[in-house]
Amino acid sequence: MGRTQEGDGKGIKTRKVRPSLDGLKFAATTFGLGTLLCGAMGVAGFYGIKRCYAVESFEEFGMVMRDAVPVKRQQMETGLKPILDKVRQNAGDSLPAPMRKLQELFLSSKFGSWVREQVEFSVVEQTVDADKQSRPIKDR
Repeated sequence: MGRTQEGDGKGIKTRKVRPSLDGLKFAATTFGLGTLLCGAMGVAGFYGIKRCYAVESFEEFGMVMRDAVPVKRQQMETGLKPILDKVRQNAGDSLPAPMRKLQELFLSSKFGSWVREQVEFSVVEQTVDADKQSRPIKDR
């Protein structure tokens, strides 16, 4: 079937190699162990979340996340706002002259003005405090 080459310093000798099931056995074993490890990590994560958040079902976990995520998101946005404002302010100034010219040509084209209009009137998601769910609200 296959051939292998061996060198002894004087020359290269070839010999026939018989296929064996060792490779298949190794592949099946590693696949099985990897699957078990993945499943164990999933179970450990599930019980870790269950214990950490003191929930008994996925529905309870969903309710806890609906309360926790908006608060954490607001904290993250507040902390990043000064940095993001500076990046947004300086983003247009850092373009090289050829790119700036290309941007001006694009924005002055018919398609560019259509894109700008779509961006200005895009859908913005805002959190409604009454039921703590996100709903799309049009700016138009």
